[in-house]
Amino acid sequence: MLRVERKIWNWILKNPVILLVIAGTVLSLLLRYWAREFKSGDMDIIVKWHRDMAKNGGFKALSQQTGDYGIFFQFFLALSCYLPFSPLINSKLVLLPFDYIQAIAIALIVKEITKSGFKGALAYVIAILFPVVLLNSAFWGQCESMISGFGLLAFYFLLKKKPILAFVAFGIAFSFKLQAVFFLPFFLFYYVYKKEFSIFHLLLIPATFLVTALPGLLMGRGVKEVFDIVLNQKDQYLRLSYNYPSFWGLMFPNMAEGFYDDLDSMMIYLTLITLAVGMILLFRLKKPLSDTDLVKVMALMLYVSPLMLPNMHERYDYMAIMACLIIAFLEARTIPFLLIFLQINLRTYGDYLFGEYVHYEVNWVALSVANIACFAGYVWNCAAGIRKRELGESTP
Repeated sequence: MLRVERKIWNWILKNPVILLVIAGTVLSLLLRYWAREFKSGDMDIIVKWHRDMAKNGGFKALSQQTGDYGIFFQFFLALSCYLPFSPLINSKLVLLPFDYIQAIAIALIVKEITKSGFKGALAYVIAILFPVVLLNSAFWGQCESMISGFGLLAFYFLLKKKPILAFVAFGIAFSFKLQAVFFLPFFLFYYVYKKEFSIFHLLLIPATFLVTALPGLLMGRGVKEVFDIVLNQKDQYLRLSYNYPSFWGLMFPNMAEGFYDDLDSMMIYLTLITLAVGMILLFRLKKPLSDTDLVKVMALMLYVSPLMLPNMHERYDYMAIMACLIIAFLEARTIPFLLIFLQINLRTYGDYLFGEYVHYEVNWVALSVANIACFAGYVWNCAAGIRKRELGESTP
């Protein structure tokens, strides 16, 4: 073996974590490059927004509303107008960094809890190669990693006892889309349970939102308008389910509009009651929750919302499955649940992205049953782990 070869192999053997991260990043970029020309139905709409903003002067277009996403998303879309590629590729490129921000957040959480740099690096690689992540941004052209990445960063900063950074991160997540509100029940629970920060820290959320809206405000948009853009997203769809196998899929067909006005409020109240009951049970525990328990609680709260609320899309459990991915690194026995969860997502994503090409039928009742069973499995895992610690036994 030549001296150069020996040095290369010695470096590889001494730095497997760095090599793993580099290899995973390169592979993930190649996969995203391969998917660059795929255009979903939603991308037709986003490409139109891109062209409208380019026609209206890029950043100057922030003076008026384009699309239905928040000002911060519009800022990045305007930024993409200055890239030298096609509107389709430009629009996807601005999403690219957020997949990696999310992967870094997941890696930081795993490393913080397990104290293992290798597990953290592996979590980063799996997160950027995870099928749902690739399908969501590289194929679909959607922005869930923007919301999820900063929501998970907020959780990481809570673990590190840095509430200011936590709520700044959450404010950034909220600035993209109202969907970030799925994190709010957990943060409220954490506030009451841990008592480590003031309720006034929550004011950082709207404050950060306003900072992210500065590009629009400087172009003449009003403060009320920038809040209304996000808050009005809740009124966009008026269906009991929207291609998501929720609890209500057991009773109503997919895309059902009938009885929406009668059941909408009831569904919201039942979701809030379910979350409140779960919090009360957790408050009654004798022993404090571990960091692993907190990840599980966050995942369950993120899972409850798309499972029980109306108007839920295929993508709205994205944050929940990312939290469940973290759990898989903390407790390997949950991997079967994650694989079931992933299969449910692949079916719903596949129906939207590729259904017109493969012409298969989705059994929404069966998917709803599988989704509820998967959620129940995570509830059982969380309760079993807490019960063992309550009884003084060691958790495997």
